[in-house]
Amino acid sequence: MLTEKIAVQFQELLDFFRVEENRILLAKGIRFRQFEYLKFISITENCTSSIIAEKFNIKKPTATIAINELISAGLLTKTQNKKDKRFFHLRVTRKGRNLIAKIDKERENLMFRILSNFSQKDLKLFSWALNKILTEIEILN
Repeated sequence: MLTEKIAVQFQELLDFFRVEENRILLAKGIRFRQFEYLKFISITENCTSSIIAEKFNIKKPTATIAINELISAGLLTKTQNKKDKRFFHLRVTRKGRNLIAKIDKERENLMFRILSNFSQKDLKLFSWALNKILTEIEILN
């Protein structure tokens, strides 16, 4: 059945990207989950460990450990909240922003290498299919 074949191919595609992404991240000295946290913090104003724990459905001590690793690596800083001294706001450092930019560029280059042999017609069809998939994902969520 065609649907089953597509499901297998889609899984192969996901597996390929997972392996390649891990290769890119590990070459830069960061794990996938750490990179997710770093990216999220980079776009979240006044981010705290509690926000990280809630967003990623992890326990606060787990978030704190991950955050401390990123701070030790020089990718994050934490600043005590002036109004409530119990909380710390997290910010991505210049080193962290540079790392995000480098990794994003490598991911983009990977996509360009894959798509470079596609014709314009194939690219349009692929874009249409991706949009259809993304629409279905939105409906599911």
